[in-house]
Formats: sequence, C-alpha cells, structure tokens
Amino acid sequence: MVVKPDTVQFMSPLMVLESSGLAALPAAERQKALAALSRPLLRNSNLVCGVSEAKDSSECGYVATDKEDVAVIFDENNGQLSLFLNRDWLPDEERRDKRWLTPTPEGVSAFIHRQTLYLSDDLHSRNMTLNGSGALGLGDGRYLGGNWAAIWNQSEHYNNSQTWFDNLFVRQDLGNQYYLQAGRMDQRNLSSATGGDFGFSLLPLSRFDGLRTGTTQAYVNHEVDQNATPVMVQVTRNARIDIYRGSELLGSQFLTPGMHTLDTHSLPPGSYPLALRIYEDGILRRTESQPSVRGGNSFSAQTQWFIQGGQEDTGDKASHYDGETVMAAGFRTGLRKNISLTEGISLAHEAWYSETRLNSQHAVLDGTLDLSAGILHGTDSTSGNTEQVTYNDGFSASLWRNHTESDACSGRHPQSVHASMTCQTSMNASLSVPVGNWYALLGYSTSRTEGRRFTGDMMITVTKKMCSGDRHTSLPLTANLLRLVQRTALNMAGMNINTHGGVWRTRNDGVNDDGLFMSVSVSYASQPPTMTGSNGYTQPGPIFTVAGIKKHRRPGM
Repeated sequence: MVVKPDTVQFMSPLMVLESSGLAALPAAERQKALAALSRPLLRNSNLVCGVSEAKDSSECGYVATDKEDVAVIFDENNGQLSLFLNRDWLPDEERRDKRWLTPTPEGVSAFIHRQTLYLSDDLHSRNMTLNGSGALGLGDGRYLGGNWAAIWNQSEHYNNSQTWFDNLFVRQDLGNQYYLQAGRMDQRNLSSATGGDFGFSLLPLSRFDGLRTGTTQAYVNHEVDQNATPVMVQVTRNARIDIYRGSELLGSQFLTPGMHTLDTHSLPPGSYPLALRIYEDGILRRTESQPSVRGGNSFSAQTQWFIQGGQEDTGDKASHYDGETVMAAGFRTGLRKNISLTEGISLAHEAWYSETRLNSQHAVLDGTLDLSAGILHGTDSTSGNTEQVTYNDGFSASLWRNHTESDACSGRHPQSVHASMTCQTSMNASLSVPVGNWYALLGYSTSRTEGRRFTGDMMITVTKKMCSGDRHTSLPLTANLLRLVQRTALNMAGMNINTHGGVWRTRNDGVNDDGLFMSVSVSYASQPPTMTGSNGYTQPGPIFTVAGIKKHRRPGM
C-alpha cells in the first residue's frame, strides 16, 4: 500500500478484491470493483474514532459509499485501514442466511481417506484389524464415499479372515440443506454432520442397498460438538477388544493390563449400546455392555428429517433376511431452546417399529445437566426403553439404563428383528472426581439377559490421573468390600514416572477370580534450543507390569 499525505493506494488491488469476498461478482461488476480499488483513495483520517471532533456522532469510523464505490479510513497512529465497499456488491443481508457455509470457488475435487491398522502378536495368537474410510470428489457437491474393514485372526486351532464394506455410496448435495445418496449405507451418517442428529439407540436400522434423502448439517456455520461418553474397560493380561454394535464389528483395540479408556474417535456417531468382546491369550474371556453416545449439536433449531429404503444387506447370503425390503423415516425438531424431540419409524422383517426420544440440556448450579429418554414399540411385540442422566461440573456423574424385550425371548415370536438383543436390561453408572493431582473414577455396571449366564468383574485402579472402579455383574448382586491404596507419581530430571495399580474380583460361572496388578510407565520431554521451533518427546511405555497375582476359588471352598 502506498501512503501519501492525502491519499492511499493499494499495490495489489486484485488481492484486496478476492480477500473482500468480491471474486464471485458478475464480470462487469467485478471489473468495476477492481478499477475502484486500483485508484488513489482519500485517507479520511479525520474520521478515526477518538481523534475526530465527530467521535461521538455516527460519522465516526464510517464512510458512506453512496457516491463513491470504495472508501477508506486510514488510522496512521495504529497502522490500521478500514475499507468500505458499495452495498450493491455485497450479498443482500436479508436474503443471506448466515447459518450456512458456502464452498469457495477455489475448491477442487480430491481423494481424502484415513486408514487405521492394529497388529497384535503373542505366544498364542496373531491378530490384525484394518479400518478405513474415504471420499472421492466427483464434482460440485458430489462425491463417492465409503467405509471398509478387514480382520485376520490366527491361533493354534483357529484361522479367520473377513473383509467387507459398511458404506459405499454416491452422494449429491442439493444446495446447502439437503442431500440425495444411493448405494450401500448403514445408520452412522444419521448421527453426524452429513446426515443429522438423530442418534437412535433402539430403532432397528440395518445396513441396506438403496436410496436415502434428507437434511444435512454439513454446511452449518458452527463447530459441531463431537463429545463422546468415555468407554472404560479393564484387562488383566495383554488383550484384544473387539467392539460390536449388535452383530456389527466396529473395530478392535489392543491393550496392556490395567484400566483403559477406549479410543472412540473412529466409532460411528450416535447413541447405542456397545458389546465389548475381551480376548486374552486369543481366548474370549468375557463380553461387557456399555453405552456409547457420540453426535453433533443436539439442540439445533433446524427441523431435520430423512427417508430411506432398499434391500437389507446382512453380509450373509444364506440369511433369510438378506435382500428383504427395509424402509425407515424420521424427523427431529426443537420444542424449546433446550429440548428436542426425535421420532423414527422403520420396516424390517415384515414388522414396523417406532422410537420416540426426548433430549434436554439445562444449566444447573455451575454445571450442565443432560437428560435423554427413549421408548421403542414394534408390531411383533418388541418393546424397549432407554434413559440417561449426565452432569458435568468439574466432576462428572452419569447414569445410563437400557431395556429391551420381546416374545422372541419365550419363543412365541422367533422372527423378531431384535431376537439377538431382546430381554436384556443393562445399567451403567459412573462418578469421576478430581482429588488434588489425582483423578478418581468409580464405575458400576450390571447386565442381565434372559436365558444366559451372568458374568461379573470388579476392580479398583489408581493412577496419577485415574483411580477407577468397575463392576459388571447380573442379579443376584453380591456385596464386596474392597480396599484402595494410592501411589504417588514422580517427576525427576524431566522424566514423568506414572504408576497405576489395582485389585479386582471377577465372578464367572461360579468361579471367583481375585487379584491385583501394577504398572509403571516413563515419558521424557526434551527441551531443544528454541531456534529449532520444535520439541522432542519420547515415551518408552510401561517399564514393567506385574499382573496376575491371583487366587482362584469356587464358592464354598
């Protein structure tokens, strides 16, 4: 910019035009704007607020562009310049909806993908899990999207490998509020910015080949909240955790002994129960049920809806249900500022199902209280309900309950679509409290399934950042007295030494399994010269782990 006693002039008027949002003007108007930005402009320094005599009037800090298309106010003292443009060049504010983002003209089609690979090898088994997702741009508002997975397991007497696509579809956005897509789809996009905030946890929405249309929040002009409930699991040996939603494998993670919070970033958004199959030494030790809630802004003022239909894809051509006609539709709307209603219906296996959900969020004291409840009803006698209460205020408390039932449990209606998950009641409660430099988490869970044996485990874990207790059992409940011993963490010569240990009690098929474990990990952060602009970080992981100091006994022994 060239500054003279009475005028200023832009040295790169084209750059100013583009950065001012005028690049989308019609050719004639664009040339007119470029010409106006290229000529010398009056400085108008007398209109700087705090300097001019008119600083208390509307003339301060403003220049009308009725006569001139472009004007500036140059603040020489602060080195600032304010630019004023012809109103006709700017979008009509009354017609412009600022809630929606608009793709820039510079956008180009691209291939975006992410792959996650897990490998595990021990004396008893070898395991590999690959999860991937990607999108290939095909033009203006159009792309090819998909999610895929592959697993390979090998043990002394068993080999298994599978590869499949959960999603593979072509999508066309219709403006910035609607979309149409065709191909193979599951329900994950119905609880994300691309498809809405429905988050059905009871309604059967199986994978299908067909069409889906509805509203999208992909262009909403706000940061989407993707907070997720923590999913905690305890293992006593090196273990592989297979994460299922119903019969759908969502992913696998490999853990060392101790209490862990699973990485849920790669899980599909939504509200649904997870089944965690825990393998130790290549052997399935137990299965736990825990809630998972991930989604976008739950209280959007926009009414959302979707309609879908096609043929069910079970992944098993021999299945009686593979290729059956399935349909579903739903809507979500805000009843008040902090209350939303969600309703959905679906046709599956020749039966109709409906789920109604209410979500509410309130400020209570210095924290936030989240409430949600849902009910399910099916024409094949399937029914269910779910409730969740969460409070966050420095500490966090959560209570989740899920119940489903059907005549399929007693054999009166074996064709129920929910036959694999009916007659089950699950509850999960957790309380996390910061205690000085420590962080304590106490969890309790119970699950009961008709016709199945119950399993249970309980442990208390203490770390520098986490002290946790978890119990998974089923009626009848048994009281247990546990002791908690806390250890301290050290910081020596730039090294962070973290220890955690715990005790557990496991009840499985009449066998009591009691024990304790301890683990130590060391991390080191180097401090290179500041001129390099980078920091080094080394984390060798657990230095040693002691686990399996155990005692097995049967009741009465």
